[in-house]
Amino acid sequence: MDFFKRYYLVFACIITLGISLTGCQEKSGVESADVKNVEKAENKKQNPQKEKKIPAAGSTVSEMVNQPQGLLMEKHMKKDLDGQTGWDGMNYIKYYNETFQPLSEKELKTYFLSHKNLDSQEIYYYLVHMLGSGEYKQYYEKLLNYQHGYVMPELPEGPDEVANTKKKTNIIVLMDASGSMKESVTGGTKMKLAKKAIGTFMSQLPPDSNSSLLVYGHKGSGSEADKEMSCKAVESVYPL
Repeated sequence: MDFFKRYYLVFACIITLGISLTGCQEKSGVESADVKNVEKAENKKQNPQKEKKIPAAGSTVSEMVNQPQGLLMEKHMKKDLDGQTGWDGMNYIKYYNETFQPLSEKELKTYFLSHKNLDSQEIYYYLVHMLGSGEYKQYYEKLLNYQHGYVMPELPEGPDEVANTKKKTNIIVLMDASGSMKESVTGGTKMKLAKKAIGTFMSQLPPDSNSSLLVYGHKGSGSEADKEMSCKAVESVYPL
């Protein structure tokens, strides 16, 4: 009987020890995994991944023509829609407004919020890198190879000169010669100043100009009774 008691106690001790060891191993495994995760996080903080540098965008015609397609254009823009014209172009507009534009705005907003100190050149590089069409080259080559089909007409033989016939200048001056021109103003009477202005003007004309002087309001006595006659009187005192 004592033998069975001792055997039972030894068996119970072995089972208890086995359970304890198993628990320690499981706990140790959990702790080991936690340590590894912490180490990974620390390494990530100490060695952050370097952000890819945005490539320089084209600034000359040649560089712009050969500019590759932007990342957003390549990823989201449907090739069968880009470049459509006429009624088919409405499919492009619908897709752009409903799908492409919201995706692009979200991507650009996220980038610019995390890159607030960009200069104008860096912004330009980024926008071209993301939104560049990449389609310029094919259209540029079409323009270069365009054949208009126009045939230059045959021109008459002879010197390539055109005779320019200079036309003479014809000037007509109309002067108020009514009684009101006797009124004195700053610089003299109105008539005196008018004659001076006409003389200055005529002296600036080309020598071969044709000129004529017409006057009105010079007839009658200047009375109210002769007003209508005076206003209707127009006379060429120096014909053209």
